[in-house]
Amino acid sequence: MGQSVSPPAGGPPPPAPSGDILYVNLNNPLDQGDEYRNYKLESVKIKLRSVNNASSKVLAIIDTGIDTTRFNSDMRKLIWQPPAGGLKLFNFLGGNPIDFKDDHPVKHGTAVVALALNAISDGAYPRLMILKALDKNKKGSTFTVSCALSYAIQNKADVINASLGYYETQRNIDLILKEYLLKCDTVKPNRIYVFAAAGNLSGPHIPSSAYCSHPGIGNELNPNRLFYPACFSDGMNHVISVTGLSDPQTGCFFQNYSKQFVTLGVLNQTGCCKFYVPFLAAGYEGSSFATPVATGMAMRLLISGTPDILDCINAIQQTAPGNPVTKNGHYIIYPGNPIGF
Repeated sequence: MGQSVSPPAGGPPPPAPSGDILYVNLNNPLDQGDEYRNYKLESVKIKLRSVNNASSKVLAIIDTGIDTTRFNSDMRKLIWQPPAGGLKLFNFLGGNPIDFKDDHPVKHGTAVVALALNAISDGAYPRLMILKALDKNKKGSTFTVSCALSYAIQNKADVINASLGYYETQRNIDLILKEYLLKCDTVKPNRIYVFAAAGNLSGPHIPSSAYCSHPGIGNELNPNRLFYPACFSDGMNHVISVTGLSDPQTGCFFQNYSKQFVTLGVLNQTGCCKFYVPFLAAGYEGSSFATPVATGMAMRLLISGTPDILDCINAIQQTAPGNPVTKNGHYIIYPGNPIGF
């Protein structure tokens, strides 16, 4: 599926229980083939609303980092910083530990941030803990992601967005990644919820006209075709796995689905299975981008006073009887762009 990245300089070798797959491939079509070769980034900046009333709630985003130049200068005010004397560590790939710049060609991590903030709509923004665990090719390892999870736990993030994952067909569970996800459930004073993308089919996602067609049986997650960390949702209710929907009972053609392993679907009212961000006119497609929409919509309610993320999800969740795509047919509706940042 891809190459692993080296652990941070000076650190121990990647943890490797027998049979583990030591890489994490992002689950969206932009890292497959040449599909985004001709994608052109626009010069437009996203103008954030006032950040003067930003919440103390912290949203950690484990991804390729962020390019703050794609937003107005207020974005820097939202970037979470550790308390005085705390360890400042934003880059888990080695090199400069505080360099979180998104060097992916079409700004995967930056788009994830933008979609999460846009989904918050008119609510107060959270603080953003940017954790760069994936390189410019959107490749990381269970080591880099576990290190990022550890840092988020130690610094008491409220919610984590993980638009990433790897396939497992031999039922070999990565015990290190699992351990850190379990720690998210026991951290005090409140558990940390992790929103994880359900994954996509590999290979170029073309033609784009197929995005909103009904997915085939090859998209289904099952005990012989698992995608982690999303599939940990089967036994961990603080892990929320997310996929896209083309209608309340239908998934997206290239995205994974499962009534056992997928917690929530996102129905995008204006873009179907594609999500738009101002700096990429072609849009982004994949469960990587449905995930921060769900994260942002839940964060909005958490910031406004709903005590628990599951309560937040229940407040916006709908059910489509007979839907075979998600657990109990659960989904949420995203009004789509533009809402206005």
